[in-house]
Amino acid sequence: LFYPSHIVGSPFLTTVSPGAADYPYSDFIEMPGLNRSEAIAGDRTSFYIQAKDSAGNNKSSNGDAQGDVQSPEEQFTVDIIGAHTTISGDVTYMSSGQYRVDYSILKAGTYQVHVKTGGTDIYCGLGEDNKCSPFELTVLPGETLASNCEVESSFDPVDSLVEARSGVIGKVYLQAK
Repeated sequence: LFYPSHIVGSPFLTTVSPGAADYPYSDFIEMPGLNRSEAIAGDRTSFYIQAKDSAGNNKSSNGDAQGDVQSPEEQFTVDIIGAHTTISGDVTYMSSGQYRVDYSILKAGTYQVHVKTGGTDIYCGLGEDNKCSPFELTVLPGETLASNCEVESSFDPVDSLVEARSGVIGKVYLQAK
């Protein structure tokens, strides 16, 4: 009765899978050549997210069998907030708990990027006081396009774009965009 012996078929092989994605540990994937804190106005830009569970384990599948409430396409939301505009990033599930976020901002300036799961900004394992979302995004001016440029005149003493006088210097102002 008290002699140790294995149960028939033991030892048993056990697989432990990551749990549901959780905001305290989900993190950014640093990619060589990509800086998620800078973008060029008008260019399509991307950054990557790694979903992690409450113990910091990388998600290894799309989450359907791992306790996630949201589908992979709804796991993360990204809002990019500027002084005069707010846009949403397009979040695409790649594989192995990894997501790509694509966005395009047309106006140069400084923005705050909120990456959320379950309605809460992600922490990247850094705790609430040092969380990585929101982060600051600097959008630099893009290339100048002739079709977007504007020209105007000072109307001093005449509109130099409409009429000109021989020997009189006219002023016009060109706004490159």
